[in-house]
Amino acid sequence: MEEIEDKLSEWLDDTNIFQILKLSRTEIRHSNFLAYLLSPHESHKWQDKFFKALLKTVFEDNANLNGDFDYFELVLNDYNDLMIYREHQNIDLLLVTENKKVVMAIENKIGASESSHQLNKYQHYVENHFKDYTKIFVFLTPEREEATNDNWYPISYSDVINILERLMKIYGLNTKINFLVIDYINALRRDVLVDERLQKICSRIYSQHQEALDLIFEYKPDNLSVMSELYSEAVINLEKEGLLISKPNHSTKTLIRFETMEMNKVFPKLSSDFPGGWGNHNAYAFEILNKDAKSSGKIKIAFTGKIDPEKRLVLETTLSHFDNRRKKSNWEWWTIGNWKIRKVNQNFVENIVVRLGEEDREVIVNEITDSLRKQMVEINNYCDGLISKYIELSNDSLLSD
Repeated sequence: MEEIEDKLSEWLDDTNIFQILKLSRTEIRHSNFLAYLLSPHESHKWQDKFFKALLKTVFEDNANLNGDFDYFELVLNDYNDLMIYREHQNIDLLLVTENKKVVMAIENKIGASESSHQLNKYQHYVENHFKDYTKIFVFLTPEREEATNDNWYPISYSDVINILERLMKIYGLNTKINFLVIDYINALRRDVLVDERLQKICSRIYSQHQEALDLIFEYKPDNLSVMSELYSEAVINLEKEGLLISKPNHSTKTLIRFETMEMNKVFPKLSSDFPGGWGNHNAYAFEILNKDAKSSGKIKIAFTGKIDPEKRLVLETTLSHFDNRRKKSNWEWWTIGNWKIRKVNQNFVENIVVRLGEEDREVIVNEITDSLRKQMVEINNYCDGLISKYIELSNDSLLSD
């Protein structure tokens, strides 16, 4: 294990600020950092050097540009009045220098595909609003993909890395900014570009430890499996407090089920003639959803339609008071309510495996338990109204008979 860590150490640095803040795979964050590097007045003290180097790269990598522009004039100009606009007219980066009458539009794509007519729209805006300017359109992608519009000149994030490393070597940076730029370069190599050296090292490690690694991959914990366990533990905690009844034998990874005593009084077990929707003769179940990180933690009440026809009619009428969705006459399932364990959000789920490696499991379970306990107050109030309506309609049905 130490041997593997040594080989991968430069890619596993957990102090990289871009990875700590989860910025390295986010297109808009890259544009923000590029805007910082391009600005002549920022703390890097490079003035317009990054912009000039970018200009030079665009020209060198796209030879057909040379006939349209005066290369030497452009790269030797002073651009210290350069203004950087983020998301102006939805253009990722719009760079404007009034003194030299130059405008550059940069479309930055990481992971997302170029949408139809997007570049045409941006180009049309620039051409109409900067008519007497030298106009340069740049399409920035991880692997220097060609744009659908030939007027947009492709460059890659490898070009960005080359520019940064060259400028750092020639002009240097103060210590803090130097660390920041190095972190940015490493984040690009790890999360944006295909690092050939990393690929070779990983291939070699896998070939040497294939059996062990395959076993690890097969049994590695995934976030939703862990969340399912944590929800179940929280439900058991509240069962001990008498607030609900856990149903572990009828729960799954994606649906954690429970009941309450008050609901069971009104919706008791079904007779042997009606197995219910779960094969356990239950008429209903509370369900904590756990199908994906975004919806995990939502709570609904599910009712089965596989019940006595007379009770089904009363139930259907009751549920219609709480849910105005049109249902088919032969409905099998009816879900109502829309609650959420507020402590749980997408970020909570996506980071749960990491948190469990760093924190006490009981602390995390208690967080979920406390949040679910608070939500049960609202759920029980809702169920009081549901129960009252069902009893009222049941009595009316008996009287009409």
